[in-house]
Amino acid sequence: MKKLKTTISVLLITGISYGATIYDQLCAFNPTWELQNAEIIGQNPHFKFQTDKELIQEHLKHVIKVLETNKTEELNNEQKKTRKFLIEQLREYRWRGQFPMNYYSEVKLPVFIDELGTHCAVGYLMKVSGYGKMASEIAKFENYAWVKDIKHNELLSWQQLSGLSLEEIKLIQGVYDYYIPNAINLPNRYEIPQKPEPIVTYFEGKGKNKIWLKGEGKDGVLHGSWEQNSAPGVPWIKGFFKNGKRSGKWMEYYQGTEILCRTENWRHDQLNGYRKRYDRQGKLIEKILFKNGKAIVKTNHDYNKCRTYVRRPLDSNKVYTEIYTIDGAMLAKGHEKIHNPGNLMWFQNIELTALNMAAITSKQVQVSGRGQNLKGNNGQRKISGFGQFVGGYELYNQPPLVEYIKYGIWSYYPAEQYLITNGSNQFSKDFEELSISKSFILTQYEGFDSNLSFDSLTVTYDDDKAVDLICHSGQMTNIYEMSYASLNYGQIFNYSNNGHYDLLSGSNQITRIGQRNENRAKIGLWKHYNSHGSLIKTENFIIPWKEELVGIELKNTASK
Repeated sequence: MKKLKTTISVLLITGISYGATIYDQLCAFNPTWELQNAEIIGQNPHFKFQTDKELIQEHLKHVIKVLETNKTEELNNEQKKTRKFLIEQLREYRWRGQFPMNYYSEVKLPVFIDELGTHCAVGYLMKVSGYGKMASEIAKFENYAWVKDIKHNELLSWQQLSGLSLEEIKLIQGVYDYYIPNAINLPNRYEIPQKPEPIVTYFEGKGKNKIWLKGEGKDGVLHGSWEQNSAPGVPWIKGFFKNGKRSGKWMEYYQGTEILCRTENWRHDQLNGYRKRYDRQGKLIEKILFKNGKAIVKTNHDYNKCRTYVRRPLDSNKVYTEIYTIDGAMLAKGHEKIHNPGNLMWFQNIELTALNMAAITSKQVQVSGRGQNLKGNNGQRKISGFGQFVGGYELYNQPPLVEYIKYGIWSYYPAEQYLITNGSNQFSKDFEELSISKSFILTQYEGFDSNLSFDSLTVTYDDDKAVDLICHSGQMTNIYEMSYASLNYGQIFNYSNNGHYDLLSGSNQITRIGQRNENRAKIGLWKHYNSHGSLIKTENFIIPWKEELVGIELKNTASK
């Protein structure tokens, strides 16, 4: 799938209200604390954690206290032994202070295993108790879920063996931020999205047009407008908070310009309504409808191809896709799997934006303060700009984006503007969206008439590779079948040199190709190739020949 060029934007996440008690802050970190007695924690009303690491360590300190005081009479000796071991491991995990980061979400949420392989506390306990595979499977399919929502069929078995109650495991979890620690002190701080808080900070010097950050509110609670400017008088991110929660319309501009990049609508700190993104010419390129923080449908406009793509999630792994012309005529529809090497949200196949990319390597930023001699891998000093180095790491590396892999049955329809025309290349004109070129069809199927006009096509895909092509035209149905050397059911991805599978771009991966009639019997010329694409055998079926699977043998019978 073609990827668009990188731009920069994403909107913000609310922090914990630091004017609250420690107990209130821990309840924000994990609502399960609301079921615990506040006296266990203490009521210091104005304590402010300097970093999320300090907050998580405080959370785990009190978790361990709860675990050590809870009654265990109902446990057997093996469970008690395992429980004691896991509490000690949790104490070591807390002391080490290496916690996951929420790399790709705009809201604080649980992260089972992050992009760098860092486990959350629950995932870590699974790993050290011999259930690392289960932790990885949860991370693959339910990485951002609370324990109460995780559906993995071994979770309850592990919980029973662990000696920990389900309520205790729920308490161990927490939600994670994605802002760069101490970003306000970094040498390239003006180019990094900052964590919102009640503050007024200036670029060098003071004055109304020199404001860098401005957040309205008091006692650590944001209430009113928040803005971050990329240069004096040049807006970057603008929005509103209501009692510490994002509210209303948020806007982001292409950094260093006054060109609007993105708008979002928030209610009670959740996305509600449309998130819209624009290119630098002001054209709408993406629109995602959110309901209570959940993406419902995503629409992308590709003006170069004159296409509109509409995708709706079916589950965490699949989407239903419709493809239209810019004018609204349907060209294709079918199902796609989500190829997601970066653990992104299902809809993030378009270039990532500033706040996303800032989060990706926030854990790698290891310096603070001014005047640091910062060097990249080549030893050169670099202190500013996207894609620059901080502490030896590239700050805004572009991660692998979500790609969509076609599977199952797809339907294709002719482009409306060519319906009334005839003549040469009619097939290619009718079905421009189909990733099967007319030249490929002509070279593989002798007798194929490129001027035929079909009502529709049906293509069956296996992991982005077409295995059946059925052409429909009135009473006539032509079925073309392809088999691949690398076609391995269960093996999801097979990339070409550029990182994407180029559908039917040549015959080097095809081992067999031919035509069937409406009864699925072989007809006409069939060709067989070796793995290097060399033709090794041809068959010409003058009489329709049907293959039937009997036991493990393939039985050939002439079609009557």
